[in-house]
Amino acid sequence: MNKAKSIKYSSDAVFDDDLFLIEGNDVQGNLRASSIVVEGDLLVSKNLETKEGSIKVKGSLNVGNNVACAKLLKVRGNCSVQGIIQSKKIILDGKIDTSSIKADSKISIKGEININGDIESSEEINISVMKFKTYNIKGIISAPIVELRYQKIYSNLYEIPFKIYKLFGKKKKINREIIFRNLSITTNMLRVSSLFATDQIKYTFDSSCNIKAKKIEFYQFNPHPKTEMKLFSYEKGKIDDE
Repeated sequence: MNKAKSIKYSSDAVFDDDLFLIEGNDVQGNLRASSIVVEGDLLVSKNLETKEGSIKVKGSLNVGNNVACAKLLKVRGNCSVQGIIQSKKIILDGKIDTSSIKADSKISIKGEININGDIESSEEINISVMKFKTYNIKGIISAPIVELRYQKIYSNLYEIPFKIYKLFGKKKKINREIIFRNLSITTNMLRVSSLFATDQIKYTFDSSCNIKAKKIEFYQFNPHPKTEMKLFSYEKGKIDDE
């Protein structure tokens, strides 16, 4: 394994072994290694690639062209890739800005999204919408299973008009309507869930959406204790209201 506090290259950096870095890493060219672990930030002006292993970045990742990862691409900070992201499995915790994403396995995105093209997975795509974040997906979200999990109530993917009723001055009942906008999804199974475990929720896809799904299921999710309740499902013209 190659260990270094930081690397700075004015041209390509190629390593036959695993690469472990700490912080302040800047490659003005291509970066290739068997696997890459970065404790801080990583800047690569051209392409980032692993031959056999994973790419794990605890800070931010900035790549001028494409990312090609053999196993797991995991970025805790913000991720900006001007070209295409390809990996067997992808976990992105921070803001993502790229042209398109493709994975052989699961894709998990927790931060803000700005994608000019498609998000495609051979297995599953999980997108968590967070408070006060914005989401711009111009292409198609495509996978056998797509899950949209809304954890907070503010996002430009949907808006929530709601009414609050006071019951005897003690208890509040909140009726929420989640309206999905500008979504193109192709999938066998679309799962939609939220953390509004005690509220009454109405889900609506408006006319700007293009949803092609064999089955759609809507859930309420409660993290404490961790439980999930199916509210409604739709399958090829058959409606199952639970």
